Amino acid sequence: MICPTCGKQEVKAVGISNWLHSKSKHYQCKQCGRQWTLNEKNPKILYFDIESTRAKAEVEFWPGEQHKGLYIRPDNITEDWFVLGWAAKWVCTSGMMSYVVKPSEAKKRDDKRILKPLWDLFNEADILVGHNAKKFDVKKMNWRWMVNGYNPPKPYKIVDTLTEIGKIAAPTSKALDFIAKQAGLNGKMKHRLGLFQECRDGIPDALRELRKYNEIDVIEGEAVYLWMRPWMSSHPNMGLYYETDKPVCRNCGSPNLDFDELSKVYTSANVYHCWTCKNCGAHGRTPESVMKENLLKRERLMR
Repeated sequence: MICPTCGKQEVKAVGISNWLHSKSKHYQCKQCGRQWTLNEKNPKILYFDIESTRAKAEVEFWPGEQHKGLYIRPDNITEDWFVLGWAAKWVCTSGMMSYVVKPSEAKKRDDKRILKPLWDLFNEADILVGHNAKKFDVKKMNWRWMVNGYNPPKPYKIVDTLTEIGKIAAPTSKALDFIAKQAGLNGKMKHRLGLFQECRDGIPDALRELRKYNEIDVIEGEAVYLWMRPWMSSHPNMGLYYETDKPVCRNCGSPNLDFDELSKVYTSANVYHCWTCKNCGAHGRTPESVMKENLLKRERLMR
């Protein structure tokens, strides 16, 4: 079994309780301290990446005008872009999901078959994660779904690691391959020149290579996201997704927090106790009223 918070497999059973009038076994992660049952809802975080072609157009110009930039009229577009394939995985799980178009579909520029499975994942996800996901991947998929008659999936939050790294730091390059290598990872898979052209032409070996390339992008991208997550001050609050009344890390959801009794933050409305997450290293604060409420609950249970 894998922990839904940190993805580690060091899990132990910690007891059985009644949940909705049925017995549920509780599990606890030895790494991050997260406790859960198989019945309760855990946040579904999807890391995904798509690979697409470019559009084709007929362009006319006078010699010497190339440097001025060319405006491509809509009626000059001869072939629109389409999705060659996609890969995705639920963060902190071991499963990988990926699709590529068939050779016959690539020649027809037909991606309809591979659109529905990704729409289903979007519809199920609480949080989507990707590198340049906001400006590219999500909007690209929205367009393909719109023109193919899909309704929008259920609302979700987006964490774009390209946007987030710019908020956090000033790396020499924001490219995923560069960030992954700086984080001690392997980086993106190298591919030969002309791979995407061969995929567009429906060459089977090229499509298989693209699928592997896409899957490695997702593996490396997920690792970069987890590496960056403690630093993200604008990360969706994970505490809202877990069914618990205990203070948890807003970045990763772990209840394994180290409270500093001497470090408090005073605002015009409340007093906050500062903490450091022992799982991911993020810092945060919890209202003193919540701390007192939890303390009273513990005292009642001990009586």
